[in-house]
Amino acid sequence: MFQRVVSVPLQALKWLAFGSVQFSEQEEYLEFRYKFLIVLMLTAAALTGLFILGLVSQINLIGWAHGRMMITFVTATLVLWLLLRGAPKRFKRIGWTYEVLSLCESASALIYVPENKRTSTLMPSRKWVIQPSSWGTRSIKNSFTT
Repeated sequence: MFQRVVSVPLQALKWLAFGSVQFSEQEEYLEFRYKFLIVLMLTAAALTGLFILGLVSQINLIGWAHGRMMITFVTATLVLWLLLRGAPKRFKRIGWTYEVLSLCESASALIYVPENKRTSTLMPSRKWVIQPSSWGTRSIKNSFTT
């Protein structure tokens, strides 16, 4: 009973994500790559969408220079997914296009995000503060910040 109730929504979700595609026994590796790319694209679009939501709600202040790139990335990823869904013959071209798009989004994060938010909460960063001392020379104070 439980298996029947769970399998219907699961089949609908598979159809929504992958389309109605049939692979032969010889195309098992292509099927894996096709499904893996789609799962990767949808997951990246969803997680980047959460960052966009944080930017719009002003919880996560990344800045609109990178925010525009994130919106472009999510839009282009969803368009590429729609082009790939149900058409595994487009796998290679869309896969490489998505790779270039991902590299552009990562480069935008590297350039426009001043502090790496992912690692700053996990480990403290060293901050070197130069303070004038009473002897006329500058002393360098080592402090940990989060």
